[in-house]
Amino acid sequence: MFGAGTLGFRADLAADFAAQNRFNDLNDPASGVQGPGQDTGFYFGAIRLVLVAVTIALVVAAGGVLVAFAEGIVARRRTFAAMTAGGVPRSKLGAMLLVVTFAPLLPALLLALTCGVSLLRTMRTEAQVSGDQLVVAIPIPIPFGDLALLGGGAVLAMLLVVGAGMMVLRSSTDLEELRAG
Repeated sequence: MFGAGTLGFRADLAADFAAQNRFNDLNDPASGVQGPGQDTGFYFGAIRLVLVAVTIALVVAAGGVLVAFAEGIVARRRTFAAMTAGGVPRSKLGAMLLVVTFAPLLPALLLALTCGVSLLRTMRTEAQVSGDQLVVAIPIPIPFGDLALLGGGAVLAMLLVVGAGMMVLRSSTDLEELRAG
């Protein structure tokens, strides 16, 4: 949600700067200049730092989910071993864990991305700069490509978590686990 909000803010800021630059191009320089001019690197650099922090948080969260995922498999190792001994293939157990992981993840991810990008869109959908006789309005685009990249990164992180969990599942479905007390 924070990543989507940051991407929405970046789109808002870019539209605001574009409106200010367009206003400055159309307006008489003697009547005044709007906005920061051409040097916007500071603002977008700060947004990049926030996106780096969001990426680090995503990696840390994926590590936490991996620990919880592996712990859940180890806690149910006797059950998984009994299912394997009963004829359930490991691939079916893995598919079940994949579905159990992604069934709540995908709707929650879509909801978080939608809420995050909607935070700023509830306030305004266009950047507007006005002067004495001139009004410049530029619509703020929804950063679908960046949102897809963010969501895809989260899904990829969870696929890696499930893949690493499958290694724990393989050792937990060993028939020796039925004999372990």
